[in-house]
Amino acid sequence: MLETANWTVYGITSRIGVPVRTSALSLQRWVQTGTRLRISGGATLKGPNGLTVAVEAVSSDGPSVSTLDRDFVLPNRREFLERMWYEQVPAAFVGLIPE
Repeated sequence: MLETANWTVYGITSRIGVPVRTSALSLQRWVQTGTRLRISGGATLKGPNGLTVAVEAVSSDGPSVSTLDRDFVLPNRREFLERMWYEQVPAAFVGLIPE
């Protein structure tokens, strides 16, 4: 579910967000091991440089299985390096973090 939150940020903004808060996992019901789940995320903007992603897991046989939400900041290059303790932006992230 955390990866779904991370990819939701990228899918909506075309850039990397840095998570700053994650709620506890809210379990609504148990499902049997091996049950296929659909996990989806939706975002709400929180100011010019932040957003909250709500994630939900649902099985085909009923209502929601679990939910969580995660807050992200959308940092510029300097903020990203400071928050992540990098000396330079990793090659895989070039172009995903604005100056």
